[in-house]
Amino acid sequence: MKEAAIWSLVWVAVSFVFVGWLWWHLGGPEGDPVADTKALEFITGYLVEKALAVDNIFVFLMVFTYFAVPAEYQKRVLMIGILGALVLRAIMILVAPG
Repeated sequence: MKEAAIWSLVWVAVSFVFVGWLWWHLGGPEGDPVADTKALEFITGYLVEKALAVDNIFVFLMVFTYFAVPAEYQKRVLMIGILGALVLRAIMILVAPG
């Protein structure tokens, strides 16, 4: 749990360093409204994705509990699910018109 918390803090810090750089690069210190807008869009998207990630953890726990997946197989099942989601997303992107 401690290691997961540390890594979460590291990645949150990296994302905020990135948005700070993005804001600065787009002219934030000069008061450019585009910089403010893009930084706010990034932070909003980041927070939505974080909330969805926490929601996914809850769903994984429910599915593992409902199907009584033994602890030793949970990592493998999760990895198969992630790979399946990536493959299905790639297929949807490739077959989507436009």
